[in-house]
Amino acid sequence: MIGEPIDTLFLTNFDDNYSKAFKVEKGYLKNILCNHKYVIDHIGSTAIKDIRSRPIIDIAIGAGNVYDQINIKDKLTLSGYTYDNERSTLDCFCFYRVIDKKIYFMIYVMVFNSPSWNLAINMRNYLINNAKAKTRYENAKADLLNGVNNDKATYDKLKKEYIKKEIYPRIFLY
Repeated sequence: MIGEPIDTLFLTNFDDNYSKAFKVEKGYLKNILCNHKYVIDHIGSTAIKDIRSRPIIDIAIGAGNVYDQINIKDKLTLSGYTYDNERSTLDCFCFYRVIDKKIYFMIYVMVFNSPSWNLAINMRNYLINNAKAKTRYENAKADLLNGVNNDKATYDKLKKEYIKKEIYPRIFLY
């Protein structure tokens, strides 16, 4: 299953359709961004085989430079993606795409090879290649979900704290 209702949080088993949905959305994004320098990659738990995740496809767009990053932000806004001010930072613009009252895609626009880009890619690769870390991360997400009563802001904050404390330091030891 792909897509999470706007007012609900849950984990689901890995679905082989995640990679297919990513490829379709990547094609859609390529049409929107045809005049910019960028790289598009599948990140997050839906890019990791056999891990339970929220059924939202995370996509990283690595812009060629800050100028392209800002222009990509504008293009996504004009193309119907919703800018997520809560998650966005100075170096990472976040968007989501809602279809039929479900969030299907989270888009993260960063400069290619920036610290934010490298952390996202390296975290994905670390979890793909480290079964124990993948299991710990999956269990931590399940525990967080049980304690937040569908409060997405609290879940996101606690998950980010877990990642900063437990995963990021290990990426560089990996």
